[in-house]
Amino acid sequence: MPTKKDIVKDALEDLSKINFKKFCDALVDRRGDRKVAKNKVQDKDFMDVTNVLVSSFTEDETPAVVIELLKSIKCFDEAKNLEEHFVDKHRTELIERVTNIPPILNLLLKKKVIQDPVYEEICDTKGNPEKMTKIYRQALKSGICAKDIFFEILKDKEPLLVEDLEKKA
Repeated sequence: MPTKKDIVKDALEDLSKINFKKFCDALVDRRGDRKVAKNKVQDKDFMDVTNVLVSSFTEDETPAVVIELLKSIKCFDEAKNLEEHFVDKHRTELIERVTNIPPILNLLLKKKVIQDPVYEEICDTKGNPEKMTKIYRQALKSGICAKDIFFEILKDKEPLLVEDLEKKA
């Protein structure tokens, strides 16, 4: 499994030359208590800049800083690719703790995230964790849009659980 540092390194490697330069400029100009000197990133490659980021912010903080900087230079797709979706990040907890499954399934069907056969299969499954596992395997595999819809449904149908998980993040 790739580390956070690896993920950041790959994201910086994928930037165009001009966007990488903009990123480095934004990093040097970034406001906050921890500054990065221009000579640390000037004429450096993506691996060197990744190392500077990790040594300046810690490996755990670096992805959030990179996302912030990518957004500041209008690289929204690249930033979105780095962000871990709430439903992915909290998969285990959601599988274990979601209990309000029938209305969630109804809304997934209504919003066309799942079709009738999948709906029926999940409804026929015994146990909430098993149903949630099937939701992940069958309903959310179609991508970010399905995950966004699922997250909005969770906020409505399981608000206290979502709030608890957001506090832990």
